[in-house]
Order: sequence, then C-alpha cells, then structure tokens
Amino acid sequence: MIATIDIKSRPLKLAFLVDPKKQREILTAIELSCSLWGGAFNPIIPFYTSVPENWDKMPYSKKRKEKPSNIVNGYIKTFDPDVLVICSDRALPKEVDTFGLRVIKSDELWKSFLSNGEGQPDYGIGIFEILNAIYEQDFKYKRRFSQKVVIPKISKEYSLFWSSVVGNYPKEFRNIILEEYKSALDIEIPTLKPKILSSLYKNNKLTPRAISRFELDNYSSAGLFTDTIFFMDATKGLDIIDFWNLRATGRKVVPFPIQYSKDKEIQKIVRDFINMSYGSLKHNPKIFNHASFIKSRSLEMKQMEQAVKSLKVRKKSSPKGGLYFSLQWWYPRMWQENYVDSDNVIPVEVYNSTQSIDVIDEDGTISLPPVLPKFLGENQSLFRRKVGYVNEINITPYSFGSKMISQVFPMGKENTLRVIDPLGMPEQWRVGKKSLIREVSYQHSQRWAVPDSQDIFFSWLKDLGFSDLKLSPPGILAKQIFFQLDGWLRIFAINGILELFDSMSRGSHSEVGMAVGAVKSKIELMGRDTQFLDFLNTKKIFKIGANIQCPKCFRHSWYSLSDLKEETICLKCLNSFPTISSINNKCWYYKTAGPFSIGNHAEGAYSVLLCYDFFVNVMHLKTSVAFSFNFEKNGEKLEADLGLLWLDSLFDNVSNNTLFAECKSYNNFEQGDIDRMALLVQNFPGAVIVFSTLKNELTVNEKKMIKKLAKKCRKYHKNNLPINPLLVLTSNELLSLHHPPYCWRGNSKLTEREKSSIHSLYDICNASQKIYLDLPSWYSEWDEEWKKKSAVRKKKLNAEYVCE
Repeated sequence: MIATIDIKSRPLKLAFLVDPKKQREILTAIELSCSLWGGAFNPIIPFYTSVPENWDKMPYSKKRKEKPSNIVNGYIKTFDPDVLVICSDRALPKEVDTFGLRVIKSDELWKSFLSNGEGQPDYGIGIFEILNAIYEQDFKYKRRFSQKVVIPKISKEYSLFWSSVVGNYPKEFRNIILEEYKSALDIEIPTLKPKILSSLYKNNKLTPRAISRFELDNYSSAGLFTDTIFFMDATKGLDIIDFWNLRATGRKVVPFPIQYSKDKEIQKIVRDFINMSYGSLKHNPKIFNHASFIKSRSLEMKQMEQAVKSLKVRKKSSPKGGLYFSLQWWYPRMWQENYVDSDNVIPVEVYNSTQSIDVIDEDGTISLPPVLPKFLGENQSLFRRKVGYVNEINITPYSFGSKMISQVFPMGKENTLRVIDPLGMPEQWRVGKKSLIREVSYQHSQRWAVPDSQDIFFSWLKDLGFSDLKLSPPGILAKQIFFQLDGWLRIFAINGILELFDSMSRGSHSEVGMAVGAVKSKIELMGRDTQFLDFLNTKKIFKIGANIQCPKCFRHSWYSLSDLKEETICLKCLNSFPTISSINNKCWYYKTAGPFSIGNHAEGAYSVLLCYDFFVNVMHLKTSVAFSFNFEKNGEKLEADLGLLWLDSLFDNVSNNTLFAECKSYNNFEQGDIDRMALLVQNFPGAVIVFSTLKNELTVNEKKMIKKLAKKCRKYHKNNLPINPLLVLTSNELLSLHHPPYCWRGNSKLTEREKSSIHSLYDICNASQKIYLDLPSWYSEWDEEWKKKSAVRKKKLNAEYVCE
C-alpha cells in the first residue's frame, strides 16, 4: 500500500451555548474564547427555551416556528466544533444531538488554573502560552516596537458590545496579564471609544480577540461578497451573538450599531471599509467585490436605510462597474443546512502547521506522530490537559496492498470509532465534515492502522441499526479483482477487453483457452501493444499453457507449464504419451486465471467495478466503498451492488453523502431490481440511487420502471436537492475516456447551456434523467410547483384583504 497522509494542526474549536437574554453568559463566552488559542473562531450558540418571533424574519416566506433544539443542532452542523461548552445553568434537552462531542461546563475550561494556579487550561492552548510565544517571536530580540499589544479598558456604556468587538478577558486573567506582561510586551491600556477603535483597525494592533488568532492561517470555500457591515443594536444580546458568529465564520465584519450611527468616527470606519472592499477581481475584471450591509433581526429595514443615507457615501469614479455596496434585509441562516452555502456562511478552515507522511506498508500500519503548533515547543508539556489541540487527517491512496484505504469517514458513533482506532483510544477521535480528527493530549507517536474502507462502511451501517452485513459472491469477486489489479480499473473501459475476458471464460475457451497469437491480435485491434499484454500478465490475469492433442483419442486438453512433464496423461482418455512429440509453435494458449476465469462477466463483478471506477477515477470523488453486500434491519432484507460514502472536495461542504447502485452487465433491469432500490430509498433519504448498465441505452420497459421510481425520488428534500437524486449510467459514461458532460457530445437532449452548467455529481444525476428517462430538470418542476403555491397564497391574502 502506498499513500500520503496529510496532517494539519489547529486549535481546539469550542462552541458556547448561552441564553441570549442573559448578558453575563454571553460575556463569559467572549472572555473564555479570548483566553484560548483560536477563540475568535469559536461560535456562540443561542440556547432558547422559546424561540422569539423575530428569529427567522424572512419577508415573503412561509411563517414557521423554529424549535430550540433544531437551532442548536443547526449551529453544531455548520461550525463542526470539537467541544460543546454550556454557559447556562440549564441542561441540554434530549432533542439536541451532540454528534458524539464532549459536553462540559464553562467552569471546567480553566479548572486546574482556578484551583491551583497552573497556567495551562484543561482544554486548548491558553492565553499565557500565546503571550509567551508573542514575546519570544516579536519582543525578545528584535522588532521590539513593530507590534503593539492593546488591552483596552471597556467602558460601562455598551460594555458587552465593546467586549465583542475587541475581545476581553476574565478579571483574574486580565490582572495577571497586566502585572506580568505589561512591561515585556509594551501593553497599551486605552479606554475604548469610537476614536480609539478607528486607530485599532487602522494600525492592526493586537487586541484580545486578535491575539487568539495568533499564527493561524485559514482557507475559505465560500463565495464572493462576504465583506460585511453589520447594522445592529448594541444593547441586544442576540445581535451581539450574531455579530460574533459572523466573524467566527471568517468573514470581514465591521459593526455599525444604531446607537453610533451618527458618530463621525464610526461613520468614517464604515466608509473606509466600503472603499477598501470595492473593486474588480484580479483575474476577472468584469466581476466586482463589494461590502454588504446586513440588518440585525432586532431592527427594521427603514432604520438601516436611514443610517446608510446618513453616511453620504459617494461612489468612486474609478474603477467603473458593479455595485458599490448592497443592503441585505435578512441575517444569514447559518443554523439551517439548506442555506449555509447560498448565504455564504461556510466557516473557514483554520490551521497552523502541516505535515505529510508517506506510507509504504502492506497492511497500512504507521507510526502516527502529533503535529505540533509552530509556536509550541517540543518540550512544552501537555500534562494534565484533557485536550491540547487538534490534528486533522486526510488520506490519499496511490496503490493498494491488502487493504482498500478509507478516505471518507461517516459521523458515526461507537462502532465507527472502534474501527478507526481499535487498539488505541477511540475517544480521542471524531469525524469532522471533511477530515478525520484526532484530539491531541500528549506529545508522542502512536501505532495506527489506517482504517479499511469496507470496515468503515459496515461500521457506519451498524451504528444506524443495520445488522447481518456480509459480502455477496459477486462482492467477494469484485474485491479480489480490485486487489489483483491494484485498483487499476480503467482497463475495463478499453473497447473490446470485456468481450475478450468473457469469451475466454465460457464455452470451449474456458477449457482450452485462446491461442497466444489470437490474444495478441485482439489486443492489437484494441489499439494496444505488447506492453499492455505484459501488464495483464504481471497482474496474473492470464496463465499460459499448451493445448495438446492426444495421439490416442485425438482430443485436445490444456496443460499449464507446471503440469507439463516428459510423459503426459490425457485428461480425456487417461492414456499417457510422450509430451515432446505433441509440442509445436501453435499449441501455446492463454487461459484467464482466478476471478477472471468466472463466466457471466465474473458474475457481474466487472459492471460493479466499472461503476465504482466512474465515481473514483472519472469524477474524482473521495470514497469509502463496499462491493455487493447484503444486510437487514428489523427483519427486512436489503442488498446493494455498490455502496459508497463519498465527498466531492470541490463542490460539496457536507460529509456523510451516501450512494447505492444496482449494476447490470448486459441483462435488463427487472421489477425486482427496482423494488430493492425502492427499499434503499425508504431507509436512506438523501442517498444517491444509481442504475448502472453496460448497455448504451435502456429498453422501453426499463425506462418506464425506473422513471416511476425517479418521480417519487424528486420531492424537494434540502440543500436545493431532491430527497433521493437518481442517476442512470450506461456504457456512454462508464466506458468513455471523458467525464460528463464531455462524454455526451452530440447528444441532442441537452442544450449547450445545460452541458456547460454540469459540475457536480448532482448535476450529472439531473442531466441523466433528462437523457435516459425523458424527465425535465427537477429545478423546473420545483419552480412550477412554487409558482402554483405562490399564486394560491397570493389569492388567499388578497381575499383576506378584501374581507377586511
């Protein structure tokens, strides 16, 4: 097995649960975040008993009451924290899904420090370690005056607001910092006012919140136009939480409180921010970036419009084009999975240091070292800390030995974690959105076996309550073929290779094989040379032998090289004869070996492997796979020819994507196949359902049956997707050297505009239904449904208005 394991070191991410009506709890969350490395990216989750009316104040939308537990679960899904910290006295309700996370009280973070004065937190890297690193880096030997550390006094007026802007520390922490670090770090202690805030922004000084971001890089997969001016009420707890969370996603955010909307210094900050944000992109001058005013949920749109007018912003004369700024009347819905992407609140990926490990090992067992933060010395102890920091792990396989490496890990529970680390400490592992996460609490390497793909897939199903998981005979064959080819499955897409393998495994060829010259001729017709034949031989697909005619019964029998001796015994009449008298240049024949010798296209294994190859080597998805398996739940038997956990790192932000496929070689799909897939639809909402065939088109009856299921799967689910995206694959996709839409050149059912808009697997699902099932785009169907519902709603509102 050859693979690369990429490891990123990052801070421990905490999510603080607070009651928005209690400012003391919000301040506790802010102060504790600032006291820890990476705290600026820690979200504050509002924890309600009853959600207020203005929570989701979207105009023209259907009114619905949001559940408090749904809000908490939504924030957890979006920010993907490592630990939940409860600042409230209330316990978590049962409906809140912690996703296997640690749940602690706020007083547990610095418990050791508060009890015996040790300078380390129980969770994370603390402020004193960061300040020591800042001193070593910027103040000890050089650049003594290049950086300025500012810990301002927070005025009593709007104190919570100002604490959220620049950060703050608990009182005992602040006293220690000012006593022990004031002289060494030249700490400034101004009283915080709008004028002071302007200088802090301008000179990029190290405030408590900025210090928590020490030596952190970040990567954003969000779209354009995230520069934000947040119009808010400085006295409202929810507004301050929303302001904090916008910045925790990685956005550049400037506060614009209504209380200071006429203050000249604040207005200047806002105008400067607008000017800085406006401009065309370097690589595409036609696209312009601009700042967006976002209204808080406690204020009205008219109030924001008046405040913006008071700025008297004048548009630049150059460059020309694009919006100078925009007004957004809703707060980004970061607690709703459906809108995280469209509202541009995908949190940035934060990291500090990286390391890559090359694995060359038959069973994938390695020595996994902890990757330390750059500023944390190797000898610096993590002793007595529950968790110090986090390592994110991504695996990229290149060659396979005796194991299929898992690249995607489900957000499973006990069974999955036990597979991830069966001999170590499963509790130190968890699964993030895109990475496997290891919580580091000590600084020595551990022996770790990279998890097997099938084991991860089956453990995930066990965590969901499924049982009796086992591979079917075609699944066992597919796995054998995969390892025999070391994952090089593209050979099945070579025109004519499947016919060659199948013809050699059935009829007379299965007994006597095919002449070496005939095999070479067929390979030449495929456009391949002798090097390709050598490749097949190195993978032990063929074995060579002699097809010898018995001089007594005149029948032919095939003998492998190891079976040839001076005297040969005829396999038909059992008489012996001298071998050398029957050997000639024309007697050498190839036979397929091992699983390639099994007829009916290796009992369908070739079609399963081609389907898998499409997703991995054509679509370049990261996967964890299980070939042809059976399982059950509550006595109901289920089966699939292919199961995948998959992740598209370019176009998707969510893990736990699932896929199940029904694969055929050249036989037709029957009603029983459709019924089996319908059962999977019922048990796995959101999963991609695939019908894969090596034929180039479906029959009329096949199209009718699959179309009926596709229509049931088209109901809107979430994330702008149907409940089960259905995909049809034929030889046009499976055997092509080009991925969609390039393999569909010349297809008249798709317009050029539709082809150019195909990027993700979901787009291919939508397009395949139009090509093979004659169904319109599911987006157009939803538009028609929404228009009808809107017309009915409008008619009802007009009727109510007339009655009044």
